[in-house]
Amino acid sequence: MALKDNDFLENGISFRTMVGGNGDYYLQIWSKDKDGFNTNIGFRACMSGGPIKTSRLKIAFAELHRAMEEEGFNNYPQDDK
Repeated sequence: MALKDNDFLENGISFRTMVGGNGDYYLQIWSKDKDGFNTNIGFRACMSGGPIKTSRLKIAFAELHRAMEEEGFNNYPQDDK
């Protein structure tokens, strides 16, 4: 299950991370549209090249992903409202 927003029952918003085969980290915010279908907004954190120049931010994305994995929060959101 993804990490649910504190107001998940009202807004259906959840969060998950994943790592791509290219080594980049992807952050996704999921929500429900007016018809009840899952929608998401994604953010790609490029680990080689790209706009992130400091290793501190790269480490933070990696640590966030690892922590989410340890807690079991990186699965796709489930419709369990």
